[in-house]
Amino acid sequence: MISVRNFFLKDNLLSIKSLDLDTIMNIIELAQNFKVSKPDKKIKKRNEDILVASLFFQPSTRTRLSFESAVNRLGAKIIGFADGESSRSGSSWNEKFTDTAQMINAYADIAIMRHAKVEPVHNYCIKSRLPVINAGNGEGLNAEHPTQALLDIFTIHQSFPLHKSLTLLLCCHPSSRSARSLLFCIALFHNIKLLLCTEQNCKLLPEDEAYLRQAGVTYEYLRNIKEGLCSADVIYMAGYKETADHLPDSNLMLTPDLLSYLHPRAIIMHPLPRGYELPYELDNSVHCAYFSQAENGVFVRMAILQGYFNVIGGR
Repeated sequence: MISVRNFFLKDNLLSIKSLDLDTIMNIIELAQNFKVSKPDKKIKKRNEDILVASLFFQPSTRTRLSFESAVNRLGAKIIGFADGESSRSGSSWNEKFTDTAQMINAYADIAIMRHAKVEPVHNYCIKSRLPVINAGNGEGLNAEHPTQALLDIFTIHQSFPLHKSLTLLLCCHPSSRSARSLLFCIALFHNIKLLLCTEQNCKLLPEDEAYLRQAGVTYEYLRNIKEGLCSADVIYMAGYKETADHLPDSNLMLTPDLLSYLHPRAIIMHPLPRGYELPYELDNSVHCAYFSQAENGVFVRMAILQGYFNVIGGR
C-alpha cells in the first residue's frame, strides 16, 4: 500500500504544454508507485465522495476504459457516456457545449472529454467551473492527447531512464494528435534526439516545427523507417489518419523483416488502435512494448486524477 504526498493539479489539462518538467516527473513518480502497489484505504476513503464525468463523444477503448479503471481503483465514482449520440450535444439537437458544461458543473467534480473535432473541448471549457481533462480532440493543428503523451513518456522511462540520452524514431502523420502531444512532451527533455519519418515526406506542421526549434530539440527527417532503426532506442509508430482502412506509405511500415536492424534493448511503441503500419506478427517480439504501454495508461491516469483529487478533496 502507498500513501500520496502533496501533489496538486488544479487547471485544465488540455495540452501537454501546460505542464512543466517537475509536474511531469511527479506524475511519473506517482504512476510508478501505483504500478507496484495499490492505493491505501485512506486515499480511497478521501476520494469516495468525488464524482468524475466521462464525456466521450468519440469512440474509445483504451483511453475511456483506463480512465474508468483509474477512477474506480482510486475509490471515486464515475458517470457519463461512451457514445456522443446518447447526448443532446452530439445528436441532431446539437446542444451547445457551453450548455453541456453548465449542466456537468452541477453533476460532477471533474470532467474528462474526448471529441473527434478540435474545438468542442475548448468551447466546453468556456463555461466549465470544473477541471477538464482532454482525452483526445480531433487531428491537425491544436489537436492533442496529453494523457497519452504522459503514459508514453512513462513507458519510455521504464526502459530508458529520462536523465540519460536516447534516440526516438517517430513515424507519424503530421496531423496525429498522439504524435503532436508526444513531441511537445519530449521538448522538455533535452537529452532526447528525435528522428522523424512522416507520410509522403510531409513535414510537421510549421507551428510544431517552430515549437521544437524554440525548445532546442534536435530533430532530423528520414526518407524511410529503415534509416533510423539501427540507432533508435524507441520506435514510436504513431498511427496515421483517423480511419481504420488508411494505408500508409510502404516505407513507413514496420514489417517483421526489419526487426533485425533493431538493437537488443530497443522498444516498439504505438498508441493503438493499429493499422497496416504495425503487423500482428510483431506482437511476440522482445521489442514489443505497445501492450504494456496501454496498461501503463491506468497507472498514469490514476496519478493525474489523484493530482486533481488532492485539490477537490481539500475544498
